[in-house]
Amino acid sequence: MITEKEIISPVFYNRRIVTQIAGITYSLDIPKIDPGWYSFRAVNSKRARVSAPADIDKIQNYLRYLPKVRLILTFRKKEIFYGTPMKGNNYGFKVSDLLPIYLFDDTAEEFSKCICRFDGANLWFDSIDMSGDPIKTDYLRESLKILRYPNRIRYTGLTVEEKIAYNIKYELDQKIIEDSKKGSIQRDIEHAGGKHLETKERSDHLFVTYEVDGERFNSIISKEDGHRVITAGICLTDYDSGESGDTKFDLKSLISVIREGQQTRQINKVL
Repeated sequence: MITEKEIISPVFYNRRIVTQIAGITYSLDIPKIDPGWYSFRAVNSKRARVSAPADIDKIQNYLRYLPKVRLILTFRKKEIFYGTPMKGNNYGFKVSDLLPIYLFDDTAEEFSKCICRFDGANLWFDSIDMSGDPIKTDYLRESLKILRYPNRIRYTGLTVEEKIAYNIKYELDQKIIEDSKKGSIQRDIEHAGGKHLETKERSDHLFVTYEVDGERFNSIISKEDGHRVITAGICLTDYDSGESGDTKFDLKSLISVIREGQQTRQINKVL
């Protein structure tokens, strides 16, 4: 009888598990529990209860019946690690696919090769693939820290999958940094009493559009922290010395100057 059997199953916020006993497939409702591996006992043919967390031997025994899929760990988002599959897998996964990996452990790190088990719907983390080159993965991680451009990666033996994984993570990290910069620019402008409209990134600077008391301005600022003004967008030249005063300001102080100029009607736009 189903109620006499121990059922081992992974759980990732699902409220139902599926098992097969004596050729019969059962779909059992389970209580809400945290993600993990559990041992269940069926209450009846429709419902199961948790009896205990599953131990490592039972987990490994469960996994060994599932086929292996090798992937490159690419990035983690909360409780899911996403990976790119190795070419030549038997399930039609493309090397450009980004697949969710569930119930990974503390050994999982970006750009490491890992072995997962596929149940036809989900990929469950099994282990780190010890055939991977740890020096190569360290090189990719260090490259990412300095946001080395993907076309400047130089390491003998990098695979297509590793290059794809690096490209994906590079683009994600670059977007996070860009969004953070734009957020800090918006805060600087609004703190000074302006209204941020748009920030466009160029190769070596940022082009910022904003309003001060309803009037539209454009400025070119540096990419580094502090957002030093390169070109203010208004004339700040000292007519006695001929020296431009643009670089003496950051965005917040520039907006204060603009507001003063608006009051005296002494602003000449140059952008």
